[in-house]
Parts: sequence; C-alpha cells; structure tokens
Amino acid sequence: EILIDNGFINQDQLDTALAENKETKIPIGSILVKLGFITIEQLRESLSEQQGFSTVETNNLKIDPNVIGILPEDFIRDKKVVPISTNEGTIVVGMVDPNDKQVLKDIIYLCGLKPFPLILTHIEYEQCIENFFTTVKDTERLMIEISEDQEFDDNDSNLWDQVENEIQENSNVVAKFASSIVVEGIEK
Repeated sequence: EILIDNGFINQDQLDTALAENKETKIPIGSILVKLGFITIEQLRESLSEQQGFSTVETNNLKIDPNVIGILPEDFIRDKKVVPISTNEGTIVVGMVDPNDKQVLKDIIYLCGLKPFPLILTHIEYEQCIENFFTTVKDTERLMIEISEDQEFDDNDSNLWDQVENEIQENSNVVAKFASSIVVEGIEK
C-alpha cells in the first residue's frame, strides 16, 4: 500500500507481484524490483516507512569476517540476518524482518550482545550472503589446494633428491664395474 500511496507502483503492478509471490514465496518488494517496477532505493524507503527502522546501505556495506562469525552460518541463512558491526555490547544487524522479536532474543542468546536492527531488503540480503559465504568457501578451497600443492612440491623435491641419489649410487656401481673390467683385462 505504501508503494501505491507514494506513487511508485499502480494496482496492476501490485497484483502481478502478489500473483508471483503466491507461486514463489519471494517477498513482494523483491518481486517488484526484479520486474523493474521499482528501484531498490524505493523499496528501502518504503520498508523503512512501513516498519519504522533505518535501512542498511549495502553499497557501502563491508562484512568483517570476524563480525559475521559471531553468529552461526545456519542461523544467518535461516533467519535472514547479517551481522554488520559491534560496539560496546551492541551488535548492529541487517535483518529482512527487524520486527521479529524471537530472532532478536536468539541473537542475544547466541552472542551475548544487544542487537541493533536495521532493515535489509531480501534482494540485498541474498546478494550479501551469497557474495560473502561463496567468497569465504572459495578462499578456503584455494587455501586447501595451495596447501596440497605445497605438499606435492615437497614430495617432488624429495623424489628428485632420491632420483639424484640413485643416479650417484648407480654411477658408483657402473664405475666399479668398469674398473673391474679394466683390471681384469690388464691381468689377462
């Protein structure tokens, strides 16, 4: 209704979004943005007006791995919460539903910090989480590969040393064999 009252969309556009929402369960605001009926800024403005919370500006949002690690990944994904920063007993969190009192209580229970909720649109939440956790997992995977490559390189070095030692040992055997043939020839 706020979107219509603010002149951002008309009733037909809302009806289209409502129909898609029934099928996909994606929030109506996200559908409206996806369909190009409104901008993300208009969605943020409307959600802030509707729910009475400030919004997270995700274009300036940098997730600190130490802060996001305060809450378990499954909780973050399930409750659609993004820890943003901490300060003197408070944790600032972006939430798709900042009015969910149970999630706010769970945050206190999980980390012992008082949550300060900000609105985070569903679209921006999805992008933020995907970018962060995909990047972290890719980094962890690369670190494992580098570690395995290092072990392989160490094994390669050891293998090369072994080959060189065998060549030297075999060279001594060949040299001894050649010497014995020469000595035998001289004796005859």
